[in-house]
Amino acid sequence: MEEHTVATGITELLAARGEILGTIESGTDGRVSHVIFDTAQGPRVLGSSVIVEAPEEVVEILELPWPQLRKAGAFSAKAARAAAREGRALLGVHVCIVVWGKGPIGESDQEETVYLAVNVNDEIREEALQIAGPTAVDEVVDAALRLTARALNLSVRL
Repeated sequence: MEEHTVATGITELLAARGEILGTIESGTDGRVSHVIFDTAQGPRVLGSSVIVEAPEEVVEILELPWPQLRKAGAFSAKAARAAAREGRALLGVHVCIVVWGKGPIGESDQEETVYLAVNVNDEIREEALQIAGPTAVDEVVDAALRLTARALNLSVRL
């Protein structure tokens, strides 16, 4: 599976550097962290993860500044960036992957937006996806891993 090739590249690079990765996932049921953990170096590089059903829960856990998010809302690209920034510090990791789904991803055939953000040493990369249907979670996991690989300047077969 392609996602495992990318995940393997990410975990091997982080293991060689002695770095730790963490995830904050809303709507994926922890799929990104599971794929990372299932690689040979996964248990060595995967630190803490926060897995919730809705982004509002992460806003509370990370104590993100509501006044700054009031206009954009808890489900926004701005909130995903803030989660990546604050999550890296809270989790005590070098790399923080954020998947910001509004609720369980892929439970309907209606198109939905998912925000991704990756913080590598305080540099944040982000992406917004429009996805739908039963393969939506797989698409989100794949996109999150690819974004992480790009943020790490990792050259893998993408």
